Amino acid sequence: MALVDECHPLATRALTVAHVVRSSTFAGVEKYVIDVGSALVARGHRVILVGNEQLLADGVQGSGIELRAALSLQSVARTIARMRNDVDVIHVHMTEAEIAAAVSWPFVRVPVIATRHFAQERGSSALVRAAGPLIARRLCRQVSISDFVATRIGERSMVIPNGVANTAAVDAAGHVVLVAQRLEREKCTADALHAWDASGLDGSGWQMWLAGAGAQRDELEELTHSLGLGAVTFLGHRSDLPALRRQVGVVLATAPAEPFGLSVVESMATGLPVVAADGGAHRETVGAADPSLLYEPGNAEACGAILRRLTADAALRQTVGGRLRSLQQERFGLDEHVTRLEALYAEVAR
Repeated sequence: MALVDECHPLATRALTVAHVVRSSTFAGVEKYVIDVGSALVARGHRVILVGNEQLLADGVQGSGIELRAALSLQSVARTIARMRNDVDVIHVHMTEAEIAAAVSWPFVRVPVIATRHFAQERGSSALVRAAGPLIARRLCRQVSISDFVATRIGERSMVIPNGVANTAAVDAAGHVVLVAQRLEREKCTADALHAWDASGLDGSGWQMWLAGAGAQRDELEELTHSLGLGAVTFLGHRSDLPALRRQVGVVLATAPAEPFGLSVVESMATGLPVVAADGGAHRETVGAADPSLLYEPGNAEACGAILRRLTADAALRQTVGGRLRSLQQERFGLDEHVTRLEALYAEVAR
């Protein structure tokens, strides 16, 4: 990867950083840029967030982040171009933001850093394939959010694992298994329903809550009905996951190729036991603390057995949850993540 001329070390100082994201739904990436941006502002930096105002406005309220509305790729590129020399570093997230930063190069010649949030190479469309060389020349550094992502993007990157804020522990006493994820095919939420059926917990006094929205909602509700499950509740999109977690005893994450899993690590931060598919970054998070919490993707019986073991033993839930929380605080804290980003920004800033 080519490094632009502006990349050279600089002593740490207050910087102006523009985070850029072009999206039409609020998901993990959007939450990430708000969390990181807020932490940077708290450390004395100026943060400009370029993106969809409707999605981001509530999250940035009171944070000190300056929100600049831009919905389309073209409007994002124009907004970047208008910054000119008003920023020290541009940090882009997802491909359309990368393209917008690349085409703005004649107007804004400052270092651009890209975070790779997904475990795949660029090239899902002709536009992206054509823009690939231009993006590569424009980028000063690439950051992968996990080792899993870094091994699958097909380009050089440095790994800065995502981080979440440390939080108070919960007691994992609620008789609820929580599945908090988008109801999209790559999340394999149907596996959660099959595992719940295999566990024999339906009708035992325990419940399964599915918090999330997505294209598979109707299909998953039909599956719930066909399996005869009576203790499964679809909650839809929820913005109050911290409150929900105080009411549950176990968290289940079924995506077999999760790039990182912010919701998983947020659950780890509370000390909840998390059962997860053995794949993707789950091996770096849940599996690194307790491999017995991982199950072969698609194996409903294996997943159900782990759920039975945890739901039957409150002391075990506390023990394994404590292991997960310790690992989160050691490796996946937001403060450590932002400290590493600060060092990267200082290195490449003009």
